[in-house]
Amino acid sequence: AAGLTAVTTLLLVLSPDATAMNAYIWLTGSLYASQWHDVTALAPWLMVCWPLALIKLRHLDAQSMGEDMALGLGSALQGHRLLFLVLAVALAGSAVAYAGAVGFIGLIAPHMARRLVNSGHTGLLPIAALIGALILLYADWVGRVAFIPRDLPAGIFVAGIGAPFFVYLLYRLRRELG
Repeated sequence: AAGLTAVTTLLLVLSPDATAMNAYIWLTGSLYASQWHDVTALAPWLMVCWPLALIKLRHLDAQSMGEDMALGLGSALQGHRLLFLVLAVALAGSAVAYAGAVGFIGLIAPHMARRLVNSGHTGLLPIAALIGALILLYADWVGRVAFIPRDLPAGIFVAGIGAPFFVYLLYRLRRELG
């Protein structure tokens, strides 16, 4: 990761200013310059992957109980693992293609949702998606409004929320284990 980050930084330094700025905005993640055609381009990914994920979530609940229990309940472990991997890559990849790498959302939204929803993945997935969307929307709004006339990338503010949240989670985990 460090080597690839160095290559990326080198390419940004050697690029023309306009190209480097566009790449930087995409690397930090932003909804800046989003258009309705971006939404329509994402729609097919959502219309195919989201319902399929919701239909198959019971198999993810079964797998969370352990391999033996999942097999006993009739879940095809390897097939469903591959399906969930493909769905995760398709949904995350399509989102990153349009909004950039807003990485903390995929890490913090499920943890926040788990604190709100005690049920299995069927209840967790929609709440995590809603929380992630709200975090991104709020971060984009702060980036556009708080520093007028500048538009700052939403990814900066998502990281500003995500890093302290992870410190809190680590503190809580350490307190529970210790």
